[in-house]
Amino acid sequence: MNAYHGFSLTEVLVSLLLMTGTSMALLNQQWQISQLVNQLQVRTQALTQLDNASELIIAGQEVFATDKRFQIQKSQTKRAISLQITWESPGSQNNNPRLMQRQLGVS
Repeated sequence: MNAYHGFSLTEVLVSLLLMTGTSMALLNQQWQISQLVNQLQVRTQALTQLDNASELIIAGQEVFATDKRFQIQKSQTKRAISLQITWESPGSQNNNPRLMQRQLGVS
């Protein structure tokens, strides 16, 4: 009787299946992390634009967006100035624009 040493075809196929499944899961996770990092970068840039606009208002200058991806709207009441910045989020599943607001008191 011959004794065979080594791995059977079934063992090799099962290990390949496990390795492929694990690789696909890690690839999917990496893609999701990349999308979140891109959204975070744009959000940080929007916050910088909003800070700049707030400082321009405090200095008494005209408000404008320096980056074409962002739209800044300014509204004023007797008590406060409201700034609103909107932008399209890259890689988002829905096409809803993102929004950030800031209120400045008028003295």
